[in-house]
Amino acid sequence: MDMSSVKINFKEHKEKIFILLVVIATIFFGRKILDAQKIKLISSQDKISNYQQRIELAREINSLNKELGKFKNSGWQTEESAAMMGEINDIASQYGIEILSFDPGGLQDNQYYFTLAMVLNVNADYFNLTKFLSAIEDLEALTKITSLQITPSPEPGSGEYGPAVKANIGIIAFILKK
Repeated sequence: MDMSSVKINFKEHKEKIFILLVVIATIFFGRKILDAQKIKLISSQDKISNYQQRIELAREINSLNKELGKFKNSGWQTEESAAMMGEINDIASQYGIEILSFDPGGLQDNQYYFTLAMVLNVNADYFNLTKFLSAIEDLEALTKITSLQITPSPEPGSGEYGPAVKANIGIIAFILKK
């Protein structure tokens, strides 16, 4: 069959061709509309995710402000007290100790030194906890552990170097004034 001999009578198929063109146009424009809606949906999802991140950040900031309030109310506003907490945090990281909470006690300003009281609640394995306690007592500032309560961790299993425990540690540090 020679293609040059095929003739299409457009007048006879005018309605079919019109319907075909309408369907093609509908598909084309429908696709454009769907693509635009997809872009809007993705943008909306990004905005929602961004808002959720902002809400979570606001919650964290609020929590940190509450923690800072504890320090301000207890008098922990000295360079020495911040340095002391930084040292304890570094030691905790070194031994894989998870500090759950830190409650500052009172800060006493004596003539030649500060006395800092604090309570730490931690998760650890037993043997790393003992190393942590020993390292705290070896700090440059004279440090004394005033109370220690150790309980088995409610999580099943054990820590990396022994049984998992929770500990409540009362500490007093005596820091010379500079």
